[in-house]
Amino acid sequence: MLATLGSSEKYYYETPMWAVAVLCSIALVLSLLFFTAFHYWDQWGSGGPRIIKWFVFIIGLGFLVAGTRPRNWKPWRYFFADSHGMHFPSECPETKYTQWLLVPWTHVGIIKEEIFLNRYKGPSIELQLKDYEIDRFFRDVRLTKMFFGKPDRENGFFKVGYSNAFRDTDNAVRVLNEFKSRQP
Repeated sequence: MLATLGSSEKYYYETPMWAVAVLCSIALVLSLLFFTAFHYWDQWGSGGPRIIKWFVFIIGLGFLVAGTRPRNWKPWRYFFADSHGMHFPSECPETKYTQWLLVPWTHVGIIKEEIFLNRYKGPSIELQLKDYEIDRFFRDVRLTKMFFGKPDRENGFFKVGYSNAFRDTDNAVRVLNEFKSRQP
């Protein structure tokens, strides 16, 4: 999504609202199915252990909480870009306590489209970051790299990737490279 705010443009890489609504609605439907199974457990699961009945209830409760939480009904913003650089949240989805890391365009390396382990395409972005910034904003990425035995940095850049089945990644890469090319 490209938005014009006064004289500055911003590009938001986020899950579209329609996808958020579909995912939260699926969670609500699943909660109803689990609650129905809990209610009719004695008829359907005759002779089954009671602990499984309560396990079904807890799973239904989890889906209900996920589907009714107001913060889950907002678009999940993974980053945004503007003329100053790229901004990354400390958590996703955002809360009122979310902090943002500004990475100036001079610290952004190659931006390209890649296919990730989950077989979805998405933008991969090389960033020059300090260790404390990686620990605060990209701790999960660092742990994943360690798990797979990949180096933390390549040529001085920490590489992050964003696979999202709901986004047009070709457009995202094109817009981000346009922003980067406008910098002196």
